[in-house]
Amino acid sequence: MYTVQIYTPDFTTLLTTMFYGQDIYNFKYASEINKPGGAGFSVNVRNVKATTANLTMFNKVIIARDNVEIFIGYIESIQASVNIIDVVCVGMLGFFNKRLATASYSSTVQDTVFSILTATNSLDDTGISIGTTDISQNLNNLELSRSTVLAAWQKLANLANGEIEITPAKELNFKQRLGTDNSANVLLKYVVTQINDSNLLDFEVEVQGKDMANQVTGIRDGGLTSTDSDATSIANYGLLEKAVNFSQTDNGTDLDSEVANYLDRHKIEFYAPKVVVNSERIDIANLNLGDTVRLKLDNGFMSLDINERIIKREVRVSDNLTEQLELGLMPETGNLLPSDFFNDIITLSNRVSLLESGI
Repeated sequence: MYTVQIYTPDFTTLLTTMFYGQDIYNFKYASEINKPGGAGFSVNVRNVKATTANLTMFNKVIIARDNVEIFIGYIESIQASVNIIDVVCVGMLGFFNKRLATASYSSTVQDTVFSILTATNSLDDTGISIGTTDISQNLNNLELSRSTVLAAWQKLANLANGEIEITPAKELNFKQRLGTDNSANVLLKYVVTQINDSNLLDFEVEVQGKDMANQVTGIRDGGLTSTDSDATSIANYGLLEKAVNFSQTDNGTDLDSEVANYLDRHKIEFYAPKVVVNSERIDIANLNLGDTVRLKLDNGFMSLDINERIIKREVRVSDNLTEQLELGLMPETGNLLPSDFFNDIITLSNRVSLLESGI
């Protein structure tokens, strides 16, 4: 059972609680690492809870599944027709695109993340409080004037190779990694010779090298530069150079860190499967953002058996309360497939007709 609680913009007053199947339908929600995510639902215009006080811009929203809170955000847009009101919500991280960071910082990365939140709340309280961190990294100097708070957090997360989240408990966390390692317990599987054991309805794999770089030169306003390269990648793919502007970085040490992190993420080909989970075969509550799972795919043309992290999840709920979960995945330890395996193939898509097999 899904519920949608709607609060005033300051989170102080619960205005109403809407129930899926009773008040709302066309329901979906999504989350993604270091990005806001979102949610959406429809409500009949004659529903007693469909008032302008409840459904108005920047009212806050908390969504729960079976009494477990899973999403926090705010109403960003409403479209009303004769009979239906469609409501679009953005994850709470997105609200911090509406607030500005207006100072330079020279403490640690983790202290800076939380200092920005404290300064933001001092001007107008967002209702979000400081959570936890397991990151410890010095920050020499970072100029954040006129940057949005979210952009500043994303830059700091990039600098420390970390991940940020705002929980339904209204706390900001800054972690090395979100989620848990469930690769020993959770297997997502489609094997063409074992269809009856599959718990995936669909999968798609894309491999591309458009954004690859194995020698990166970081540039900062004022002429400061830093260059890093990866010999293994150069040997495998040839020299792939790129210059990247890190304009807000104010010293050589931080610039070196940013260049090294950028190189680490771009020195191999981009490879990220998408899968649609059969919710009748596996509880989607066991597949959380940031979790590591084992993925086994074999359609007779390609074969994968690797650990993957969930970097994006989107749930759509049908009128009969059937849940469809689509996951965006990223290899735990980089790409294990050589480029020449795919040759000219850009996208491989396999539509699995599990219903036809009697499952």
